[in-house]
Amino acid sequence: MRVLAAALEWQCDYARATSLTAEALALSRVLGDRPGMADALNRLAMVARSRGEYERATTLYEQSLALWREVGSPGDLAYVLSNLAWVLDWRGAYERAAALAEEALALCRDMGNQALVGWVRMKLGWSLLALGEEDGRATALIEGGAALVPDTGHFWGVPWSATWLAWAAYRRGEHDRAATLQEQALAHFRQLNYRWGVAWVLGSLGYVSQAGGKYGRAATCLKESLQTSHAIGAQGLLAEALEATVWLASATEQPDRAARLGGAAEALRETLGAVLHPVLRAGHERAVRAMRDALGEAAFTAAWAMGRALPLEVAVSLALADAAEASDEG
Repeated sequence: MRVLAAALEWQCDYARATSLTAEALALSRVLGDRPGMADALNRLAMVARSRGEYERATTLYEQSLALWREVGSPGDLAYVLSNLAWVLDWRGAYERAAALAEEALALCRDMGNQALVGWVRMKLGWSLLALGEEDGRATALIEGGAALVPDTGHFWGVPWSATWLAWAAYRRGEHDRAATLQEQALAHFRQLNYRWGVAWVLGSLGYVSQAGGKYGRAATCLKESLQTSHAIGAQGLLAEALEATVWLASATEQPDRAARLGGAAEALRETLGAVLHPVLRAGHERAVRAMRDALGEAAFTAAWAMGRALPLEVAVSLALADAAEASDEG
């Protein structure tokens, strides 16, 4: 049942994965199987995270974590600690995320689990990037983890490593390198047929491509990211893709659409309890300034408010139309 539920989550069949894992949780409770309960709670949290249900995912991870602390399984404890840290990053709780990742790193080092060490290093580095780590530790952790994970033979190591390396490069202003790394990650996720990963990396490529002036590529990536995120019900990724489309619309001189999309993205993030990662804040602020300058304060405020009130389906349609126009211009 555990393997099937994991396969369903990988295939983005979240309804069946949730149903099957909930059955496993109920059975574990009847049997008094605490490790089984902890594992099922972790898997339910993973599905909730993939769907963008961050508050629910946090609650489920916390419950799983409490059980693993009681059971005393260091490997499982480290895994759930890193999972919870990732969700807390989406929610903007970077200090706690970093603290949990530090705890996970200490645990997996003691176990000698090199794959988990590599994963947690990258996770910790991502949290430290959000906290404005300037002494190089964040990048060193990401690069060290990225170098370690693929050597363990884990099939997911290459795309995840490339993705986080790309964001470290983006933060340094190395947009071409960031785009190259994201393209590598995209190719691997496509090969693995992991649609959540494909949608995530396509959204990331939308950011880095438009930052490098490659508007046509950005538009193509964002259109597919929006469509895939919407189709699989990954609303957190949908919010990210909407935000990236805001930047693209602003950069291609569509300030009214950009403002409406900005309002829609903001409203969706608020609904999900998600925040914009600090690595992206400077780009967001530039886009907002450009909209304000082009529209004037009153028109900008009105367009932003209009976007906040849009039904999600309408906002997605607007974003897709925007991406198509940018593609023609790019």
